[in-house]
Amino acid sequence: MRLPKMFGLTLLTAFAMSAVGASAASAAEFFHEAESSARVIGHNEGANQFTAGLIGTIECKKATFTGTEYVTSPQTTVTVTPNYEECSFLGVSGFKITVNKCTFTFNQPTGSVPFTGTLNINCPAGKSIEFQANGCKIEVGTQGPLSLVTYTNLATTPKSVKVAASVSKITYTASGLGCPVIGEKTDGSYSGTSLADAETETEELGGAFIK
Repeated sequence: MRLPKMFGLTLLTAFAMSAVGASAASAAEFFHEAESSARVIGHNEGANQFTAGLIGTIECKKATFTGTEYVTSPQTTVTVTPNYEECSFLGVSGFKITVNKCTFTFNQPTGSVPFTGTLNINCPAGKSIEFQANGCKIEVGTQGPLSLVTYTNLATTPKSVKVAASVSKITYTASGLGCPVIGEKTDGSYSGTSLADAETETEELGGAFIK
């Protein structure tokens, strides 16, 4: 059985323009030509970081991204649940980010190799992605589309997709006496690179692919 070709993340996750006029704006697809249902599974390559403006940067050594459902070809978006561990913020280390069932949706990429695109953050009503240390709490809620995410198909066996996020203008809320500034801000940024693969419902790995 041929295993499915598909995009992966992150988060998670990340989406150059073609040099030829109209084709430069052409849209690509995730899960292109998949022959059975599969989901994204991704893991970080190096640290993932979120910077809350002047407050500081949280850095996580471990990040995984798991597709919220098994889908078949073709798909114009992919949604994953992020999970972050071994994080450090304001001098405190070893904690997890609380995701609160929030997800990332990677919107349809455009262009050619490497493909580029945007993402949305989705959270249940009244919920947000949260982390805190030394009396300073940061909350990141529903928003988007946010840019930029870049995707590169890798010539590995099985094939993987490198997803590089360099996202700016993220809205967050800072609260607590430990924060040098408080209130809602729009100067958040996220960066990180992940490798993404496809996993079938029988837990087989297939080659990740965007076309």
